[in-house]
Amino acid sequence: MSKIENINMLDARNIKEDLAKEISNICNIGFLIESDDSQLLLKDCKKMNVGATVKAPKDIEVINYSGELEIDSEYLEGFSKPVIFIVSGSVTFKADMDSELIEEKIHFVAVQGNLICPKKLAGVIQSRCIVQGKVFKYNTGYIFFKNKFKLTNKFMASLPSKVKLSFNELVILEPMDKKLFEEKIANIQVLNRLVINGEVENIISEYVEDYYSIDKVILPKGSSNIIYIDNDIIINDSSIKKYNDSILFVEGEVEIDLEEDIKLEDYIKALYSEKIICSDKYYDRVKKILGSDDIEVEIINGKIVTNTGKLSFSGNMDQIQEQISIRNMGKLIFEENIDSDKVNKKVLSIINYGVIVVPDHIMGVVNSKLKENYGRVKSLEEASRDKKESEKVLYANLSELTL
Repeated sequence: MSKIENINMLDARNIKEDLAKEISNICNIGFLIESDDSQLLLKDCKKMNVGATVKAPKDIEVINYSGELEIDSEYLEGFSKPVIFIVSGSVTFKADMDSELIEEKIHFVAVQGNLICPKKLAGVIQSRCIVQGKVFKYNTGYIFFKNKFKLTNKFMASLPSKVKLSFNELVILEPMDKKLFEEKIANIQVLNRLVINGEVENIISEYVEDYYSIDKVILPKGSSNIIYIDNDIIINDSSIKKYNDSILFVEGEVEIDLEEDIKLEDYIKALYSEKIICSDKYYDRVKKILGSDDIEVEIINGKIVTNTGKLSFSGNMDQIQEQISIRNMGKLIFEENIDSDKVNKKVLSIINYGVIVVPDHIMGVVNSKLKENYGRVKSLEEASRDKKESEKVLYANLSELTL
C-alpha cells in the first residue's frame, strides 16, 4: 500500500479503480477535489490534514493559481462553461460584473488567503466559496486599490473632483494639502488597516468611513522624518547611523544586533513593527522607543543565528566562536558525533518553528535549550525511519496532482 502527501491541489475525480486500491493514506493536502465515483473508490483511504474538500462533476475545468488573482467580467466571459478556482494567495473580484455572470461561470472558489469583493456581490460570491483567511467587502461606486497604497499630494492632484476611494491598506505619511484633499476626496473606505501621520488626522478623519472603529496606527505629531520599510530589517552598528531622530514604521520584524554601547533613542525617536528581537542588554532601551505597547518584543541572548533552510552542527561545533541563540524555521540537524558539552556551552537558546533532528545522547540538552517550540523535535533514529517510510510514498511535494 502507498500514500500521497504534501500536495497543494489534488484532483482525484477521475481516479481509476486499480490505482485507488493502492492508496491507503492521503495526508497534508491543501485542496482535495472529488467526484461521486472517487469518493466511493477511496472510501477506505485515510484522509488526514486536508485543508478543503470540494465535490465537483468530472467535466468541470479547474484553475489552480498561486499569487494574487483578479477576476473581472471580461475574464469570466472567456470561459464557455463553469470553472473551479483553487487559489493559494488572494482573490479580488472587480465590481464590473453581476450575480448572473458569477452564477453562470463559477462553480466554486477555494481560497487559502484573503477574498476581496464588492459588497453588492458578497452574498453570491461567498455562497460559492471556502475561504481560509479574511473576507473584505468594498463599497459599490468606489475606486478600489487592493495593495498597500501610499496616498500623496501628487496622486491626489491627478484625480477628478470628489472621488470615492476604497483601500485594502492605506498609508499617509507626508504632510497633506488640506485644500487639495477636500477638493479631490469625497469619501474613503479602509478595509484592513490605516497608517497615518498624526499631523493629518484632523484633515482626513471625517472623510474615512467608520474612522474610530477601523484598525489604525497613528504616528506621533511633529514627525518630520518618518521612514516606512515594508520588510524585515536588522539594525546593527553601521545601519543605525543612517537614522537621524527618525520614526521607523516597519512592516515586518526588526532585529537589534548592536555590539557597541549605542543609545537607540539618539537615532530612533519611535519604532513600530510586528515584532522586535533583541538581547537582554538592549531591552530597556528598546522599551523607550516602542511606538505601541502592542508590539511583541522577543529577548534572545548571544549571537542570533536564523536558519530558514538546512543547518548542521557536528563535533565540537568549531564553526561557532561565540555563544549563539538559534531561531530555526527550517531543518536543524545535530549530527551523531556532536559533543554534548559544546552544545551546552555554545547554544544559549533555541526557538523552533521547523524540524530539529537530534541524536539520543544530547536530546536532554537540546530540550533544555528550547525556549519556544512550534515545530517538531525528533531523534536521528526517528528521522531515519521516516526516510525509509518515504520510499512507500506514491506522490509527494507537488503543487498540483491529477489522478
